Amino acid sequence: MPGSGGLPTEPGTNPSSDPGDNANNVNLDVFGLNGRWMDGAREICLQHFGASVHAWYLELFMCDHQDGTGGFSNTETDFRGNLVNGVITGTTSACRYGHPSGNGIIETTMTLTVSEDGKTLSGTWFNPDENQDIPFTVTRISVGNCSRPSF
Repeated sequence: MPGSGGLPTEPGTNPSSDPGDNANNVNLDVFGLNGRWMDGAREICLQHFGASVHAWYLELFMCDHQDGTGGFSNTETDFRGNLVNGVITGTTSACRYGHPSGNGIIETTMTLTVSEDGKTLSGTWFNPDENQDIPFTVTRISVGNCSRPSF
């Protein structure tokens, strides 16, 4: 489909009539970052409005505390942030586990850069337990208006 960079378009999304300079690129002026993406092995729905970006897991992200208590926590939020000049700065959910206390879902800082073709977000999230940035990549599956899951 023109403008989608060769990716499927979500139902109810008006297709672009102009593929732009390169038909292999997603037309970010039309679709923005909206669509389904893969964050590692987990599928997410990303909604982009203005500078605001919010990504939800399509299945709850479960965190096993691994501290001997049998505790679990979960979240539906993958990440959220603001997009400025092709870079999303914000927070992401991470699972903290195996500590005597303070286990479960935590929010930590992250930065993602939008690829030139609009199909990949790559960057790092901060792991406070190791005091280091951890690389991660999010890859686009489709373009358009995906629906936030309701749990």
